[in-house]
Amino acid sequence: MRKVFLFIFFYSSMLLANELQNDSIKNFINYLEQKNQVAEKIQETYPYNKLEITITSPSDKNTKKEVFIFPSNLNPYPKEKRFYKYNKPDFIKAIYVNNRTPFLKNFSQFVERAKKNGINTLVIDIQPNMIPEQWIKKLKNENFYLIARIVIFEQGFRDYPPTKKHMEYLYRLIDLAEKAVQNGFEEIQLDYIRFADNYYPKDLTLGKRYRFIAGILRLFEDRLRPYGVRIGADIFGRIPFYENDIIGQKIEIFDRYLDHIHPMLYPSHFYGMKERINQPYQTVYDGIRNALQRVNNADIIPYIQAFKMSVDGTGLTYKEYIKKQIQACIDANAKGFIAWNAKNDYIEFYKALKEIYD
Repeated sequence: MRKVFLFIFFYSSMLLANELQNDSIKNFINYLEQKNQVAEKIQETYPYNKLEITITSPSDKNTKKEVFIFPSNLNPYPKEKRFYKYNKPDFIKAIYVNNRTPFLKNFSQFVERAKKNGINTLVIDIQPNMIPEQWIKKLKNENFYLIARIVIFEQGFRDYPPTKKHMEYLYRLIDLAEKAVQNGFEEIQLDYIRFADNYYPKDLTLGKRYRFIAGILRLFEDRLRPYGVRIGADIFGRIPFYENDIIGQKIEIFDRYLDHIHPMLYPSHFYGMKERINQPYQTVYDGIRNALQRVNNADIIPYIQAFKMSVDGTGLTYKEYIKKQIQACIDANAKGFIAWNAKNDYIEFYKALKEIYD
C-alpha cells in the first residue's frame, strides 16, 4: 500500500509524491515527520476517487480515520471567507487582449476605442511578456477592471503523473500570477487548466483527473487569496452541458475554488452540432443557464464569439451573430461577457454592442 504524507485533502495525491522543493510543502512534511504521522491511501473507486485516510500519531496513541469521496461530500462553499481589495463592474463587458497588442504603437487608440464603446474590463495575456507597469496604472486610471490571463497547459496536460519538472513549471506560473497582482492586476484568469482532449492513459481515472485539476486550483488560490484578488478560469463550452468530462473540468469543482467561471460558449466550436452553430442565442443562453444551476459561489461570465468561424451559412450576418450572443448573456442573467478575437479586431463587435445598448 503506497504511503503518502497528508497535506490537504484537496491537493491531489500526485502533488504530494513529487519532490518539489517548495517551502510550504517542505515545512508541512517536516511537521508531519516531527509528529510521526503517516497517512495511507486505502481505496480508490471509479469514477470518483474514494479516499479512506488513516492518520496515526504514536506519541499520543490517537488514530483518526476519514473518508473522502470526491466530489460528492466536498463542501460546496469556500473554506475561508474571501475578501476583495478591488471592486468589479456589476456587469462585465470585456474584450480579450493578446500579448502583442499592448506593445503596439497604436495601443492608446485601441484602449480609447474600447472605452468609447463601453468596455469596462480588459482580459490581457501576460505570457510571454508582462505588460509594462505604467500601462497597468494608466488603464486603471481609465477605470478599466484588469484581468491577467495565464495559460496553464497549452492544448492540455498529457503526461500523467506529473514529475518534478512539471511541478516546477506550475510554480513558475504561480509566481507569474503573483507578480501580476503585485503589479496591479485585479484578477487572475487561468486558461487551458485541463487534460488534453485525446489523452487516455489506462490508469488515469476520471476521479484522478478531477483531483489533479482541483489540486492546481488550490495551489493558485493559496498563493493569491492573501492579495484580495479574484480568481477565474476558462472551461470548454461543452462542460455546462455534461455532468462529467474526460478533460478533467467539472463546474462543481471549479466553483469551490474560483470567483468566476468562463465557459467558452463559441457556437462555432460545437463541432458536428449544426443546431448549436446556427442558433448562437440559444447556444449561449442554454450554456449560461446550465452553468448557473451548478454553482454556489462563482459568477458565470462566458466567452462569446467575436470571430467569423462558421457564421457563413447560418443565415445571419457576422454582426447579427454577435448581437444574439450578447443578448443571450443579458437574458440568461450572466454577470457579463468576454468577447474573443485572437487578432483583437473588434470593429463588428463594437457595432453589435452599440446596437444592443443604444
